[in-house]
Amino acid sequence: MTLTRLLEIETRFLRPGDATSLGMADGIWRRRDCPTDPRGLADVLEEAMKECSRSGVYYAAVILKRKRALERGTWKPNPVFCNVPKADASPQTGLNGNECAQCHGTGSIQTWTHASICGCGAWKISSAKVQ
Repeated sequence: MTLTRLLEIETRFLRPGDATSLGMADGIWRRRDCPTDPRGLADVLEEAMKECSRSGVYYAAVILKRKRALERGTWKPNPVFCNVPKADASPQTGLNGNECAQCHGTGSIQTWTHASICGCGAWKISSAKVQ
């Protein structure tokens, strides 16, 4: 389970560079023990926006959109995603056993023009689970 999936974000509509802020938000969400309640999610998104601003990273517009919808009560996460066991929401680790700060365990790094494989080796672990 990822924060992007929980927030039902259509990745095909994201702009280049949005992956950086979403990766930061996913890392914050995981550090906070993967909350699924609206208040907890809104707090995670608020912290992600602040962290992006501090780091000089553009945050994806969908982060602000979902945060406002959560606060207004006009959107809530699908209950199917809220009942996922915590083991399924655990961060992906690199080959050395730690979550990567660059890719946040996804195995790929998104830039403005392309994506590349992260050197941490998390992509190897992800592809082994699929097989």
